Amino acid sequence: MKIKLKMKMKIEIENENQIENENQNENNYEFQDENQIENQNNYEFFDESLPPPPKIIAEDFTQNFEPILEQDLPPIPIEFQTQAKYFLDENFVWKLDEKFVPLKFEVSLLPSNSKSGGKLDKMKFLVVSSSQEYTVERTFFQFRTFRDQLSEQFQSCAIPSLVNIKKNDSPDKILAIFLNRIASHPILGTSDLFKDFIGIEVEIKESNKFDFENEFESAVSIANTTYKISIEKFGLFLQNLENQFKELRSGFNSQTTKYKELSVIFSDLASKVTGFSKIGLDWRTKENLDEDTINTIAAISNSLVGLSSCLYKLYKIYENDLRIPNDLICDFFNEYFGIFSAFDDVWKQKDRIKAQKELVTQTYQKLQTSTSKNFQKISIEGEKLEKTTKLDAKFELAILAEMENFRYSLSSDFKSNLENYVQSQIDISEQMTELWKDMIPLIDSIDVKKGSKENSN
Repeated sequence: MKIKLKMKMKIEIENENQIENENQNENNYEFQDENQIENQNNYEFFDESLPPPPKIIAEDFTQNFEPILEQDLPPIPIEFQTQAKYFLDENFVWKLDEKFVPLKFEVSLLPSNSKSGGKLDKMKFLVVSSSQEYTVERTFFQFRTFRDQLSEQFQSCAIPSLVNIKKNDSPDKILAIFLNRIASHPILGTSDLFKDFIGIEVEIKESNKFDFENEFESAVSIANTTYKISIEKFGLFLQNLENQFKELRSGFNSQTTKYKELSVIFSDLASKVTGFSKIGLDWRTKENLDEDTINTIAAISNSLVGLSSCLYKLYKIYENDLRIPNDLICDFFNEYFGIFSAFDDVWKQKDRIKAQKELVTQTYQKLQTSTSKNFQKISIEGEKLEKTTKLDAKFELAILAEMENFRYSLSSDFKSNLENYVQSQIDISEQMTELWKDMIPLIDSIDVKKGSKENSN
């Protein structure tokens, strides 16, 4: 299931002249009124300095860079380097209010030595803030390491790509665009990795909570409902979800472990039963039938880990009064509803699981009868042996003890494990249904606007 989001952002800016100036930039957005701006991609937002966000497809957000190679940066004439300084064009920047991200970069490339024609293997960038300017030098190797670490550590963030934004863009301009985009990102721009790379502690001013309304609309095919969620209530929503999913995730982790243990019990008892009767083969088949269920539960458990991580990131951003990136919101909803799709798969197995419960009872009875006959047969054979040969008393006691242990394992552990296993699957199916019922009112309590599937598109 893919969740399509529309994002609306309204940012209160005290300086009206700044608004008028930004209206004249090269973005060429058409403003319908103060409360609505719509671009060609049907994204709506209120900060005219923001470019159209990328098309929201969940798979794109965790896509990593290909490692940058030196040949990715074609050489430029040495004499041009002194002039090769670019500030990022505002058409290509994800710009936040300056009081939150007081940084701007311009980049020039340097050779490995001062002689003309030297290999370009260093980058020099000027960091411009509201209070100071300074320069930093980094080798391409350091830059590649920084970018790879950034991509690995922040997999849920849409990290800018190192591609030519415009035809014939020079390498230094591309690098400037990249650094400015990173600086403008509410998560990446304040990360320790970025601070270390640019050699400065980036201080985000505490003033001023963002005074904006952030509404998303997600078309949910399960309920054919469009949800509008305000940012303030979304924070409370995250807290409730975090608490619920912590408990649920813990339950699923223990459930997965239990299933694995039961699988071992099945194999162990099946091998024991095979020694007395052919019925063991049926249990091997039974175990294979449940492999899909075990895998499904494991997948749900893994998804809950991902969702919990997503919830943590969202809540931390909300708690620090920073703007929540739309890609992270989209990740959240795709994880959220993806899990319920998996729950639905478990629910569909409910009839088969109920049938398995009957099979457990029938097979246990059959197994018990078969084992009883085998015990009788062993006793008879033992009597014959006793008449023809003199058995060691300790050996005979050992055989009887082993048979008694086996009978005990069948009558207690095996039956209870099987019944618990099947019942736990039924419980999980019902638990998922109840959880889904609980989630809908929870979302409904956050300013819901219901609409048809057609209208939501």
